Amino acid sequence: MKLKLIRIKYDHEGPRQGTISEFYINGERKYYIMEDKDRQLEIGGCATKIAKQTAIPRGTYKVIIDFSQRYQRDMPHVLDVPCFTGIRIHVGNYDGDTEGCLLIGLGYETKPEFMVTNSKKAFDEFFPILKDALNNGEEVTLEVV
Repeated sequence: MKLKLIRIKYDHEGPRQGTISEFYINGERKYYIMEDKDRQLEIGGCATKIAKQTAIPRGTYKVIIDFSQRYQRDMPHVLDVPCFTGIRIHVGNYDGDTEGCLLIGLGYETKPEFMVTNSKKAFDEFFPILKDALNNGEEVTLEVV
C-alpha cells in the first residue's frame, strides 16, 4: 500500500504554527494530516529542527503497526525518519497535539483555527485499512512531498 502526504497549507506566522496536507491511499485522496511547522529539514538538516515543533522531512518511509507505550495500544508507526523517533499517525486536531507526529482528519479549517477536523473518525476508518494491508503481507510506505 502506498500512502502519500502532499503539503498544501501553511500557518507559519500565527501562535500555532502548523502544516496541513492531503493524505492519499494508493493514489486516492482520503484524509488530511496536521503537522508542526515545515522547517524543510531535508534542506537544512537536523540543526534546523525544533523539538516537538517541526514537521518530518520530505522522503519515503516504511509504516508498520506496533505497540505504543504512550497510547498503550497498537498504533501506526512511521519508521526511520531522519532526526525523529517515535513518529505515529494518531488522533488530534492542532499542531500542539502533534509533537512531531501526524494527526489524521476528515477535513481541515484555516480560520478561526488552523486544524484538522473529525480526527477520531478518520483514525477509526484509516487504522483497519492499514492493518488489513499489513496483515495481507503488503509493504506500506509513506511518501512525504
